Amino acid sequence: MEAMATSGGKPYIERGGRRMSVGRRGEALAVSHLEIAGYEILRRNFTCRLGEIDIIARPRGSNMLCFIEVKCRRSGNMGRPYESVGPRKRKHYRQVATVFLMREWGGLMINESTEYRFDVIEVVLSAGKPEINHISGAFS
Repeated sequence: MEAMATSGGKPYIERGGRRMSVGRRGEALAVSHLEIAGYEILRRNFTCRLGEIDIIARPRGSNMLCFIEVKCRRSGNMGRPYESVGPRKRKHYRQVATVFLMREWGGLMINESTEYRFDVIEVVLSAGKPEINHISGAFS
């Protein structure tokens, strides 16, 4: 059973006696969604001084590397979660992806033929079943 509450002003979800932030819950749901869809999760929460990428994944058997931003909301009342990924956030995401590629070149079989894209996964946690929307190639 899940119940939403706040602690120190931050929303969290109570699940089976464990507290989980809304953002962490959204990321966990996004990872499950990707795994079911046949993606290999390469990294979660890659960080550098420029920022963070929530999920880095690859569709199984593909040469495509996906940098995925997860946007989670407790309802759809404030618009679509995707709408909060504006030009500034996109620029930072591209910069962090460049750092990742430079650090991991060869380590994950990344080479000049590797393609990449930027996706957004929207997660809306409503009273019923969570709504998950994967937007492939959300920005370039």
